[in-house]
Amino acid sequence: RKLGTWLQNQRYLQKKGTLDASRISRLKEVGVVRDQHDKNWSIMFGLLKQFQEREGHSNVRKNHIEEGRKLGTWLQNQRYLQKKGTLDASRISRLKEVGVVRDQHDKNWSIMFGLLKQ
Repeated sequence: RKLGTWLQNQRYLQKKGTLDASRISRLKEVGVVRDQHDKNWSIMFGLLKQFQEREGHSNVRKNHIEEGRKLGTWLQNQRYLQKKGTLDASRISRLKEVGVVRDQHDKNWSIMFGLLKQ
């Protein structure tokens, strides 16, 4: 319990910019990440890229599980956060790079309308 509090404090100090670089380095050596959410996001994004490379698209179904993780739910949450305006711009950019669109219904409508015009 005390270790958890200490570790949380180290992450806070690092985020604040007041933790000595040598201590940051030592923490990284033993696998401590500053933000567990960032680590999880990177893992899920890696699974999304894997899915996109295998399937040829990034339109992941809501209930899709990739390597035991709820990739579909994660992607739906990313779209929700983007729509809400709280998803970091760099993450939006990375999602777009692998073909993720914020609103799949708008994309489908545009595709179908394009076919209608032909």
